[in-house]
Amino acid sequence: MLQKQVTILIVIIYLALAACMGSQTTSAPLSEPTVYEWIGPDPSPSLQRLAQDKSTCFHESERTDTEKAPGVVSEHWKTHLKLCMQKQGWGEKLVD
Repeated sequence: MLQKQVTILIVIIYLALAACMGSQTTSAPLSEPTVYEWIGPDPSPSLQRLAQDKSTCFHESERTDTEKAPGVVSEHWKTHLKLCMQKQGWGEKLVD
């Protein structure tokens, strides 16, 4: 009896995993890795300032993203983050 229950459980788990794998859509290729560099008029601030500005912009982008889906970063979110960081004095640079 126990063996039959274990077999049924394994089949249910397998079907659930297969359904999850089948429902996933293919994502766009990963973008090139970038880092932030100071583009503001003053001397380059500390890494602590970068972390603070990035955190602020992340939270602001989260609040304004109306296209948000769980686990997905929308183009609106990316654009808002980039513009916010530029306003703070940071620009993106491709990693060599």
